Amino acid sequence: MLKNIVIFFNHLIMNTLEIKGSLFDLLWSVDDPQTLLKVRDIVLDLLANAREDNADWWDELTPQQQSRLDMAISDAKAGKNIVSHEAAMAHFDARLKKLGNGN
Repeated sequence: MLKNIVIFFNHLIMNTLEIKGSLFDLLWSVDDPQTLLKVRDIVLDLLANAREDNADWWDELTPQQQSRLDMAISDAKAGKNIVSHEAAMAHFDARLKKLGNGN
């Protein structure tokens, strides 16, 4: 079984069909029902997490947050309220120095 796992990881650059075939071969070599159930549970967890990771974060924002982001994007496209990286860093550097002095 270890040999099959090594072969599987050596072929990470495979197309989807090859990956599925390799997984099938690995699973086919397992005879222990408990191990198969563990693998099934791991795959189900991975699939559930993948669905959560692919959720659109935009839908999780409140309407007010969405509106503010839309306005910020429009302003940026119009060239309004744009601050250079250097200016922003200087501003925050000054604030940090001020906080460090206890002011």
